[in-house]
Amino acid sequence: MKRLLAGAMLLPITFMSCDSTSPNTGTTAVSATPTTTTSSTTTTIETNGPVMCDVIIGVPVDDCIVKLGDEVTITVTNPNASDEMHLHGYDLSSGEMAINTPTSISFTADQAGDFDLESHVTDEVVMVLRVTE
Repeated sequence: MKRLLAGAMLLPITFMSCDSTSPNTGTTAVSATPTTTTSSTTTTIETNGPVMCDVIIGVPVDDCIVKLGDEVTITVTNPNASDEMHLHGYDLSSGEMAINTPTSISFTADQAGDFDLESHVTDEVVMVLRVTE
């Protein structure tokens, strides 16, 4: 199964996609600032298993692109502050996140479209989940 990662930078964060049976198969990161949305990259990655979207606040990231029906795990780490993340459209929350402690949200991508992962502390969109058919 192919995965396509395409970037639209909204905040400096990171994204890695990997399969459940092997180490990371690819990482795409581009420079960005909170107000710059002009850079983008595209990478195709083969994966066999759940889609893993790893976000570290302060490191650039691409959109997390998955297919309808995929199992998805989004792991967020904020090395600078306590936080709480909310995935709009799916109405899922990370709950309170301690500083520098990875916290995950796992679910089945059962709705197509673009969904913002937003910090409840800063109201910033930290990643966009794009679910394709």
